[in-house]
Amino acid sequence: MAAIAGSGTGSRDTRTSRADWESAGRSWSLLDWSHRDDYVEDMVRGSESLDGIVLVVSACEGVASRTRQELLLAHRAGVQSLVIFVNKVDLIEDDELRGLVGTEIRELLSQCGYSADLVPLVFGSALKVLEGDTSQDGGEAVKRLLRCMGNAIEQGRVTDGPFLMSIQDSFGIPTKAASPANRLREAFAALGPGTLVTGRIERGVVEPGAEVAVIGFGSQQVGTVAGVATPFEVGSRGVAGESASVLLRGVEYEGVERGQVLARPGSVASHTAFEAEVYVMRPDESGQSVTFSNSGKRVGYFYFRSAEVLGDITGLRQGDIEVDYAEGGSYAMTVRLARPVALEEGLRFSVREGGRAVGSGLVTRIVGPLPA
Repeated sequence: MAAIAGSGTGSRDTRTSRADWESAGRSWSLLDWSHRDDYVEDMVRGSESLDGIVLVVSACEGVASRTRQELLLAHRAGVQSLVIFVNKVDLIEDDELRGLVGTEIRELLSQCGYSADLVPLVFGSALKVLEGDTSQDGGEAVKRLLRCMGNAIEQGRVTDGPFLMSIQDSFGIPTKAASPANRLREAFAALGPGTLVTGRIERGVVEPGAEVAVIGFGSQQVGTVAGVATPFEVGSRGVAGESASVLLRGVEYEGVERGQVLARPGSVASHTAFEAEVYVMRPDESGQSVTFSNSGKRVGYFYFRSAEVLGDITGLRQGDIEVDYAEGGSYAMTVRLARPVALEEGLRFSVREGGRAVGSGLVTRIVGPLPA
C-alpha cells in the first residue's frame, strides 16, 4: 500500500519510505508503508493530507485477507481516490487468469464500499521496470499508472467549493524565522508587512485580493489576501490539494495558531459539540484495549484537520440502543470539546488516547453548546 501525498506531506516513521519527483505542472510525493501498523496509524489519524492511495496486489496471490482489511480502513478514513496496481503479471501468461484476478479485485472493491467500475486497475511488473523493460508490462505500465494517479487526484479535489485551508503554522512578516518563512521573506518583501499562514488547501481557490477569515478556538479575524505562494510560484493563486503560504493584511499574528482554518467569511463556524459516527478500533488493530464511556469524563484528543482538542463523550449509541461503553466497532456518539473548532457536517476526524490512534469518525450533525 502506498499513498499519493500532497506537497509538503512528510512521513513520521523511519519505516515509511518516501519518494519525491516532479512532472509537468505537478509535484509528487509517494509514501510507502513497509509495516502494517504504520499504515493503520496514518489512516486512523486522518487522510486529509493524502490525495489518494495505490494498492499493490500480487497477480500470483490475488486478493489476500490483508487486502480486504486495508481497503476497509481506507474507506473508513474517507479515501476516495484509489488506484490498483496488479504486480507480477509477467509470471501469468494466461490472459484469462489475469481477467479473473481483475474480477476478484472489483468484487472486493464493491464489498468495501467503492464504486468498482470507477477504480482503475493497472497490470504490470515492477521487476520488468527495474530491468529496463519498456513493454506493456514494464515501462508502459508505469506510464499508465502515473496517468491514473493524476486523474484520481484531479477527480478527488474540490476546486469549486468555498475556499478553506487548515492552518499548520503562522509567522509575522518581516521575520527572521526559520523555514518556510525565511525562504518566503524575500518573495513577499515587496508586498509589505503582514501575517503569513501556511497549510494545505482543502477546497476552493485563494487569490490575492480575496477577503478571508481566520476561524477557530473562539476567535475570528477577517482580513485580505496580499499574496499567495505554492510549490510552483509566488503571486498567482492556490487551489485545492496544494500546500500554500498566504500573506494576510488586517490579521493580527498573535491571534493565529495551528488548528484554526483560513476560509471564506461565513462559510464555516466554530463549535464545541457535535454528533458523529465513530469506528472504535479493536485491540488487534490499535495494539491496545480501548473502552469509551459516556460518563462525560475526558476520553482523549480529537483531531480535526490540524487541530488537536481534548473532548469527552456525553452520549453513546449502537444502532438505536443507548449503551454505556464502546469497545471495538461502530457507534453513534455525542461529543463535547474543550475548545471551539471549525466544524461542519461530513468532516472526518480521529481520536487518540495514550499517544495512539484508537478511532476515526465522521461529523453527522452540529449541536448547540452542551452543559459542562
